[in-house]
Amino acid sequence: MDGTWHQLVGVRDTSTGMVSLYVDGVFHSLYDDQGLGNAPAGTPFLLGGIRSPDGTSLWSLYTGLMEDVEVYSGALSASEIAYLYDHPDAVVPLPPTVLLLGSGLLVLAG
Repeated sequence: MDGTWHQLVGVRDTSTGMVSLYVDGVFHSLYDDQGLGNAPAGTPFLLGGIRSPDGTSLWSLYTGLMEDVEVYSGALSASEIAYLYDHPDAVVPLPPTVLLLGSGLLVLAG
């Protein structure tokens, strides 16, 4: 940790189960969602952790600070992510997958 705020963005491709991570508007890495798949209807929305598959506990709990969290109804493109980093008060049109965006933290829901 470098002690400064960062924009973290995750985009999950529902067709491949891969998650792209962007840091400060730039592609950083690609991860497999480890078979988590889409959450069943009625699943609680959780920022800063993930519920275990059997629903009895929480994993990977985040204990830091979050600010300016944005939820989009669709996946953002790489150019939209870069634009938002360069223009933090801007809004982009909403396309089709789920993304949670936070300065300082990224959490995916699926």
